[in-house]
Amino acid sequence: MRRRLLIATVGLGMVIGLGTPTVRARKPGMRHMPQRTLQNTLRTKLQLKFTIKKPSFKSQRYGELMDRGRLFYLGMGLWYEQGKYYMLRMRDMKRIVVRAPVQRFLLANRRMFPRAGSGGRLPAYAVQRLLFYDTTHQVAGILLGDRQYRLGGRMIYLHWDLKKKRITRAMVLADRTARLHWISIRPAGYSPKHRTLYLQVMKKIQPNLGGAKPFEVSVIGVSKSGIKTLTAFRTRHSLSRGPFYDPARERVLLVEYAEGKNRPSGYLVDLVRGRRERFAIPLVTYGVAFGSNGKRIFAYSAVTGNVWVINAKTGRRLQQKRVGGLGHAAGMIFGDTLLVARNKGMHFLDAKTLKQWNYVPTRTWHSGFMHVQGTLVVRGRVFLRTSDLLRVIDFKKR
Repeated sequence: MRRRLLIATVGLGMVIGLGTPTVRARKPGMRHMPQRTLQNTLRTKLQLKFTIKKPSFKSQRYGELMDRGRLFYLGMGLWYEQGKYYMLRMRDMKRIVVRAPVQRFLLANRRMFPRAGSGGRLPAYAVQRLLFYDTTHQVAGILLGDRQYRLGGRMIYLHWDLKKKRITRAMVLADRTARLHWISIRPAGYSPKHRTLYLQVMKKIQPNLGGAKPFEVSVIGVSKSGIKTLTAFRTRHSLSRGPFYDPARERVLLVEYAEGKNRPSGYLVDLVRGRRERFAIPLVTYGVAFGSNGKRIFAYSAVTGNVWVINAKTGRRLQQKRVGGLGHAAGMIFGDTLLVARNKGMHFLDAKTLKQWNYVPTRTWHSGFMHVQGTLVVRGRVFLRTSDLLRVIDFKKR
């Protein structure tokens, strides 16, 4: 009886052994597989092709969130539809259009805009972009320029009162003089708390006048009380992507663009106190993220493929990790996770150790030419730009 039972038990064990695959022990040096998994949801997919015929459309290459994250700025109409702006509403992922009475304001203020409505194929004063949009306080801002402002002209801020449905004032931000080669103005951030728009202003001095530092850079605040210069300095290199805004701590990082043996710098500006700290950053910094506690800054190089971790107080480099080049964005996708978006895919890195715990290839959503310039990473969401296509993808940990 015992012999029969022993034979039956051995036979049953052989059957179980054959039917159930076993897990092999990990060999020394084998790559550690990620323990955490992700769930991604494609919320919407939009075509952002340049359109000449009505309704005309010109996309904003680096789209941004506005109105406290309720809206995503897509682009605007062409010259014959000035003041027409396209947004993506986050709550239902619907594309909406808002219109500003730009032409009406110009015609009513001929003293400041003497050539308004004077005819011709192109307007004498051209809208450059929408700077911010705040439905809570019912205000917005527009950047306007003389059509030939690079050859001699002004860059003007228009204050748009959404409640009254009219533009209430105009302020000259910069005026190109004979010593300037060109002027560039980019939004640095908007503070609903202080109702202040922050702008990065960069001026290129004429080659024979600029010397070793040919770029004049300033950060200005635009509010109801007027224009205030928060910081100003000169640089050897032009500024690259960004600026990168940290709304939680009211600061902005300006980054120089440099290749080869050059050594670019980053400038961390305290927008409340006007203080500025300078420190080294990697070559061709295309992605920047601020750590959840504000003590560390992550800077990604599209050339070397390295991620630097920088102490925000001292400017000292703390860590470095290579993930690969040809990337265009970085951001804190979760409180403890940095996401680096490259053309090939998205790297999910532990914010403390920089160890990669997940990777999602771009081909998961896109099968054509992969170039993710214009991608934006925010908490729990990626606005993935591939040429003229925009995908909004939500991520959750599982």
